[in-house]
Formats: sequence, structure tokens, C-alpha cells
Amino acid sequence: MVDSELKFLWGVSTSSYQVEGGITNNDWDYFTRSGPVKKRISSLTKPSIFYKGRTQIHLQPAGEAVKFWEPQYYEKDFQLAKSLGMNAFRISLEWARIQPEKDQWNREALDHYKKMLISMRKSGLIPIVTLNHFTLPLWILTPPVNITKNIVQQILPSPLRDAPIGEPQSTDPYWNSLRGWENHRTVEEFIKFTERIVLELKDIVDYWITINEPVTSIIGVGYIAGLSPPGFFLDGRRAKVALHNLIEAHIQAYDKITELDDIDADGDGISKRVGLGHLTMYIIPDKPKNIFEVRIINKSNNQAAQNASYFLNDYFLNAVINGEEDLNYLNTLKMHDKTSKDFIIHDDWKNKVDFIGLNYYRRIHVYHSIIIALSSAKFVGGAFANDLNEK
Repeated sequence: MVDSELKFLWGVSTSSYQVEGGITNNDWDYFTRSGPVKKRISSLTKPSIFYKGRTQIHLQPAGEAVKFWEPQYYEKDFQLAKSLGMNAFRISLEWARIQPEKDQWNREALDHYKKMLISMRKSGLIPIVTLNHFTLPLWILTPPVNITKNIVQQILPSPLRDAPIGEPQSTDPYWNSLRGWENHRTVEEFIKFTERIVLELKDIVDYWITINEPVTSIIGVGYIAGLSPPGFFLDGRRAKVALHNLIEAHIQAYDKITELDDIDADGDGISKRVGLGHLTMYIIPDKPKNIFEVRIINKSNNQAAQNASYFLNDYFLNAVINGEEDLNYLNTLKMHDKTSKDFIIHDDWKNKVDFIGLNYYRRIHVYHSIIIALSSAKFVGGAFANDLNEK
């Protein structure tokens, strides 16, 4: 990351639920402690024709994690980061700690984060604050546990037989929450949260990340793969709504931070920089296993990889930079057709990033999946190959 004075920021990144410990009132903790959810995920990822060669997932809550919430631990981490030559440190704020209920704000938690950030600055590190790193308070999202199976699903082979592709039962606690990002009210509550945080911390923080990995992780893993909250499988209908709302959440948060953060905390002449954490992947088509598959498989895998790259890498950035919402692609898989009535330009979405935080982990091999192609989530492009090694 480089700012207007060409100051290079070199640091480390953490996520509140993964490191702080003691968080038991968010969607991830609920998801990882639920017996039916744990059984479902274990079944869904059991080695099979769909998950050949992969490790079966057994969910575990974060528990006490590495106790980063305690001053003796986070202060030591700041000192270690500085000793390694770093000059920045990225943390996230746990929404469920700060606002455990809709109309309840935890003053102690806010003050604790403020002390943490002041300690960070005293250690010579520039704070980078993520407002939402996946987790949501339970009043925003209580992940569904009991999902209805229809007759057809009950006769399908595993893991499809156990996949969460139906509707949550009417008595499931999910319906008592806002249902997460598929409800626009979550956007409204997130902006209220953002406003409160900025007013509290603007004299300490100049670098803000609104949402971490909204497409690949929140949509891809939570609404397509079914492996994280809310835990739906190939649910394109919900995914489309949640995607739109995540874009709106980023844009409105960008505007709110720009409006409120008028204090230059680090003395470089700029009071705020707002971006998002975007997981990007180098996506290539999976190679056929034998010569008989080459002609048909190569073509379909190439298209699957192109579609996956467009959706996972480009879609969100096109929205918050160029104001583009390519609903036509989500419905037809025709990419970037500006002649379509469903290719929408939102002028109020344009240029809503000051920087882009690129999260890059690995290259992905993608292949054409008939199951995905026939689902409402066909816009995800294809399936990730089980063998991620070179072929």
C-alpha cells in the first residue's frame, strides 16, 4: 500500500474472532458450535466424487484463540511487529462485542479497542481498521440449523443429500434475526455501526477497510459452498441479493467515513483512506484427465474459468470503481454486455475506493460442473478442482 507521499506500509493482519478469544455471540461461533451444522459440514466435505483428495472439515469454535484481547498479548504482538521492521498493523473490530443487541452499545468494548489502537500507535505502528471481517452479531444473523429437505433431495447421493439447499424451517431461530446480508436492513445497521465507530476512533485511525472479502468468502463460501455462515449451498437467489447489499454497504460506509473522518491522525495531510479487502485469485481452467476429454472438457473448462474470474475477481471492483452492476451476467452469463437493460450504471457507486486491499493466497484450477451449471448459482462459473497442484 502506498499513500500520496509514497510511504510504504508493511505490516500484519488479524481478524477479531480468530485471535481475540472469548467471543461467543456472533454467527461464526454459533455456526461452529451447532451440532447439526457440524454434522452437515462434516458430511458435505467427506471425501467423495465431489471432494476427492480433500481434507474433511470438522468445525471448531475459536474459543480463547491467542488471547489478543488481553493487553499483555496485543502489546507484545505490537512490539514483535515493530521489531520485524513493520510500520502498520491491521485489526478488525468485533461488531458483536461492540453492539451485542440492536439498541445496546458496549462502552467498555469501545474503550478497550481505543486503548488497543493507542497502544499500537505508541509502538510506532499505523492502525488499519477493518469494520467487518466476516462475523456478524447474532441479532443480525443467526445461521439456520434446521433446513427442510424435499423428497428429491432425500434420494440424492451424498453429499448432495445432506447439502443445505432448502428453506430453514419456520421455527428456526434464523427467522428471528435480520438474516444477514440478504436483508437490506443489515446494510442500514452496518452504517449505524460505522458511524459510531468513526466518531469514536477518527482521531486515531486514518486507514479504514469496510468489508473483508465480500465476494469470494462471504458470498462464495457462505451462500455457494455452504461451509461458513449463513451456510447455504448453491443458493443463487440469496447470493444475488446479498451481493447487491454488500456493494451498497461498502459504498454507503465509504460515504459515511468520508463525511465524518475529518481528523488527520498521522499528520500526512489526509484525514481518511477507505478501501476494502478483496480476495483475488489467479484462475486457470482445470486440465482434462485423458485424451478423450480434451475437445469437450477444454472448451467448457475454459469458459468456466473465465466466468469464475469475472465474478470472483472483477464484479465487485467494477461496481465500486465504475458504478457497474452486471445483473445481466448473473442471469445469462453474458459478461459485460452494456447493451443489456440489466447492465446498470449507478453514478452514485463510482469511485468509492481510495485503495484496494488485495488478499492473494493461491492459484485456483476451475472446471465445468453440471451441478453448478444447472443451479441458480451458475454465475459462480465452475467448481474448484480438488487437486490444486500443477497438472
